[in-house]
Amino acid sequence: MKNKNVTYGLIAALIIALIVIAFLLYTKKDKKAEKIQPPPPPQESAPPQRPKSILALFHADWCDNCKNMMGDWQQAAKALVESGEFEVFALEAGKHAEEINKHNIAGFPDIRLYNQGFHHEAPFVAYNGDRSANSIIAFARSGGKQS
Repeated sequence: MKNKNVTYGLIAALIIALIVIAFLLYTKKDKKAEKIQPPPPPQESAPPQRPKSILALFHADWCDNCKNMMGDWQQAAKALVESGEFEVFALEAGKHAEEINKHNIAGFPDIRLYNQGFHHEAPFVAYNGDRSANSIIAFARSGGKQS
């Protein structure tokens, strides 16, 4: 009689274990399905986002003028990025020679404002002002007007 009870107990435990495993597998599939949700509908009243303007510095590590302005450049770059209206790039000649050649950079440092995307055929405004942080910021925020 004890062997019969042990056998029934093992069968019952096996059935319960299979039910628990099936339940866990079923609920795991449901959790995956919950993570995939359709995107929210577009808001028709929201105005289209204006693309960010890009301020780019083309520089060379060996250039003394570049070295001298780097502190002001970093200060201006930080302020412009924090405003949320600009993306800022600094391309060093040794690391980005191909890109610099595409932009026909003749000398360093060269600061350019791109209002319509950053590529070698995009229109830009070359910066000709002094190399202080405030002047660079004013140039960028004005859309490329020289002070």
